[in-house]
Amino acid sequence: MLPTPKLPALSFQPITLQKKYSLETEANLILDRLKSLDIMAIEGGPDDPVEFKKKLDARGMKSSGLHIALHTKPDAAKTIDYLQKVGATDVCNSGLLRWDKPDLACYRDSIKSLNNLGQQLKSAGIQLHYHNHAFEFEKVDGEKTGMDVLMDGLDPNAVDFCMDVAWIWRGDRDPASYLLQHKDRITYLHLKDTTKDEWCPLGQGKLD
Repeated sequence: MLPTPKLPALSFQPITLQKKYSLETEANLILDRLKSLDIMAIEGGPDDPVEFKKKLDARGMKSSGLHIALHTKPDAAKTIDYLQKVGATDVCNSGLLRWDKPDLACYRDSIKSLNNLGQQLKSAGIQLHYHNHAFEFEKVDGEKTGMDVLMDGLDPNAVDFCMDVAWIWRGDRDPASYLLQHKDRITYLHLKDTTKDEWCPLGQGKLD
């Protein structure tokens, strides 16, 4: 029998909590609940990374990284400082320089910014991942989709992909097939379930 491969840590993304609970004010409650469920990592964090790491360390937990958005023009030095203090080495970026119907020019400008940011982070031992949504699967250059343009333009040495399986499905692709097709570029996953209109607990939506 072949040995079971070691999988990356399963981590919790607190956007799931919406506005009901905040890591700024209820970190102890959230972390204690996660640990009781054997979820030993969390993505994101409150403003103070030093105090947050103390809370994580006290529970034997860790930070799996940050989630940022390119349109906010994230500062590489501040991002590096936060990750080093919280003890993480991954950062996921959502979206392009513009959210509203990005055209090919927007994709090209965003790719330049992402490659530059990824190179700065890489020099500090941090990996940048591009996180997809459904809009990237729309055509923007003849028969090429936004995802095609990103795959072609992003420097594999600076930026790889965090693929969100629910957004792949909403983009009218089969998540399993898409992940296999691009497995060499994907090092981070977001696991969600969905219908066409609503987010659902895992196993209660339309994903197989």
